[in-house]
Amino acid sequence: MVMFEHPNALASYLVLILGLGLGLILLQSVQQRGVADRSRKLQRLYPPGWLVYAAVYLNLLGIFSSGSRNGMLIAISQLVVFSLFVKANRTVLISGLLSLLAVVVAAALVGIGGRAVSLEGLTDDPRVGVWQIALELIRERPLLGWGLGNYKFLYPARIIDPVFDKIFHPHNFWLLLASEAGLLVMVGLTVVVGYVCFRAVHLLVTKQLAASDRPLMLGYLFAFWGCVAFALFDVTFYDARINVLNWIILAGIYSLTESSVAKPIAPSMLC
Repeated sequence: MVMFEHPNALASYLVLILGLGLGLILLQSVQQRGVADRSRKLQRLYPPGWLVYAAVYLNLLGIFSSGSRNGMLIAISQLVVFSLFVKANRTVLISGLLSLLAVVVAAALVGIGGRAVSLEGLTDDPRVGVWQIALELIRERPLLGWGLGNYKFLYPARIIDPVFDKIFHPHNFWLLLASEAGLLVMVGLTVVVGYVCFRAVHLLVTKQLAASDRPLMLGYLFAFWGCVAFALFDVTFYDARINVLNWIILAGIYSLTESSVAKPIAPSMLC
């Protein structure tokens, strides 16, 4: 609360760091199998393996302690995908599965932030009403929107519940962008960012990345998935630290797709 003022902002930051930490674990597992890094001088700058594991587990504890349901669900999804990518390394796989099990069991036993996990809690979430208001605003001004920052001023006239008399955004990044800036801006930004991510996933799936760069790419993708998934249920980019980190992660994805493509060996190098 001292650093981020709201549990969701803290959880949003931690899921980004969790994704990068999972990428570091994968990178270390690749190095242990003898795959050379393209810059060996950087290897000595990597933190020790035990320190990375400790940081990841503490990060999970921080996400759980934040009480953010969004953060918990995203952390679980990151761990599930992470476990699918480390079948060849038993130690890393066991660590991922144990982390996933610990998060699920803790949520089932003590709830999340004092709230029990239930289907009723999801269906009664005030976000549903807030999303409906955003959709109404989009239908009224679909192309140009109502102006950046105006959702919080338009909300009180369409209030859904006296308990929630002040809501500054519709708890969904795309609904916020479409209602305030219009569908053209929302679709345009989504296409540009989506193309960067699609190209990265395509290079990863088709194994066109250098072996030492695949864990780095996975780490960036894990982290940016945290950004995208959190944006489905909340808007945290008002915190400058989270906003800047999101853009840095996206820049990392773009940079790796440009510079780390595995090039075919030239004939002269085979002699």
